[in-house]
Amino acid sequence: ALSPLAFTAVLMAIVGIFAAGHEYRYGTIQPTLTAVPRRGLLMLAKILIVALTAVAVAVASMVVNWVVASVLSGDALTVGSAIIDDILGFLALTTGWSLLGLGLAFLLRGVPSALVIIFVTPLVVEPLIAALSNVPALDWLGGIVPYLPFAAGQRMLGTNQAFVDTDLGRWGSGAVFGVLITLVLAVAWVLFRRRDA
Repeated sequence: ALSPLAFTAVLMAIVGIFAAGHEYRYGTIQPTLTAVPRRGLLMLAKILIVALTAVAVAVASMVVNWVVASVLSGDALTVGSAIIDDILGFLALTTGWSLLGLGLAFLLRGVPSALVIIFVTPLVVEPLIAALSNVPALDWLGGIVPYLPFAAGQRMLGTNQAFVDTDLGRWGSGAVFGVLITLVLAVAWVLFRRRDA
């Protein structure tokens, strides 16, 4: 909760990037498209596999955390209704990051540029915009800060660590993050269907 990025979500973003980026890096996209010439079907299959993998890894990480916390505390911890939103938020965040990584890799046709975007934007660009919004001459940036997509995604965890308190709430913030993911996947889908391999 105190880290700027959820480790599991970042890990799954990297898996998403590798799922498409390595196809371009090693030239295996051409044999893949020869075997599955319907590009839309191929991309849909990758989206489903990456999303299901992200959910499985997120659930496994929560189970491991629960077991470790139970052992360290000496009590059997229970999963109450109070943390169901936290669990769903973590699942949504992890899945969203994985799909964003996949979309960026398809869009940029490689691994390095997608990795740079996935790390630099939430760790440098968004905090810089939030910090600049405190400068009187740039106070108009304050209206943008609640809609910074990675920070909005982080608010799905319910930790309020993402720059500002906002009226968007957990799921409104998740919708902001979801819009970014949808846009990236939509543009990647269109370009993947039109560009040469």
